[in-house]
Amino acid sequence: MSASNRDFHVAIATAGGNPYFKQGYARMLDEGRRLLHMHFDYLSSSPEEALLTSEHADMIEAIRIKDTEKADQLAHAHTR
Repeated sequence: MSASNRDFHVAIATAGGNPYFKQGYARMLDEGRRLLHMHFDYLSSSPEEALLTSEHADMIEAIRIKDTEKADQLAHAHTR
């Protein structure tokens, strides 16, 4: 799951066309994967939190329809 999460976010960064952001984000995600399994474990065992939500699908749809304002709002909320 953490590898897929990393690949998804790097693909979004790549689509943004900024190689510096992509490289920095990829490095951060690669380093963060060492700890991300604890976050996923917490989410999967928490009665209040959801492991999978529609956040990624919603961002993809906003990008697909070229709604940059919505995509930015969703991305900001996703990083909370």
